[in-house]
Amino acid sequence: DHFAQRVTIGGLANSIGGTNRFATREADEPYHAGKLGSNSVWYAWRPETNGIATFKTVGSTFDTLLAAYAGSALGSLTRVASDEDRGGYLTSVLRFNAVAATEYAIVVDGFAGETGDFILAWELEPGFELPVITRAPLNRTVMLNQDVALSVAATGDGLTYQWKLNGIALPGATGALLDIRTFSPESVGDYTVGVTNQSGRGLESLPAVVDLAPVERN
Repeated sequence: DHFAQRVTIGGLANSIGGTNRFATREADEPYHAGKLGSNSVWYAWRPETNGIATFKTVGSTFDTLLAAYAGSALGSLTRVASDEDRGGYLTSVLRFNAVAATEYAIVVDGFAGETGDFILAWELEPGFELPVITRAPLNRTVMLNQDVALSVAATGDGLTYQWKLNGIALPGATGALLDIRTFSPESVGDYTVGVTNQSGRGLESLPAVVDLAPVERN
């Protein structure tokens, strides 16, 4: 329950079962994945080698929040990665570049106070790196027929891009900049961009919601 008493987990690939029933939120605790939560359970994980770390709560019985942090004090943690629903069925998946011998604080929480039984699984792919998204596309509210541009900034070798609207790939949208001409109701939705490096490892940005501005009536 408490950050200072977090349980150590290890191994290249493993899983653990638990519950967040009766767990609590601490005074200086961040909001994981930027969402309200109140029943967090903490673990400590220290990889033995560099690689791509994947943590997921697939198979859990409630709407999970999942996050990884660096740091040893609850009030000054640095977020490494976080997620709410990418695991499907309201479960979470996150991936990040793990550095050998660095201790990461892994936390499982429930969205808006949800509790239940969870499964936390993890694996490390040694010797590979993910691209790093340094600036994700932002939410926008635009006028009808207005031109709008979304952009992403990322670091890595040999990067390629693919934009999606509501989970469907947009033909030809394969650059760091996405131009949307004469915005229409059909253009409303969640925009994400997948970024892949030359080794074929990639990740997808969080959704940027692009919506129509309300029409002012005299």
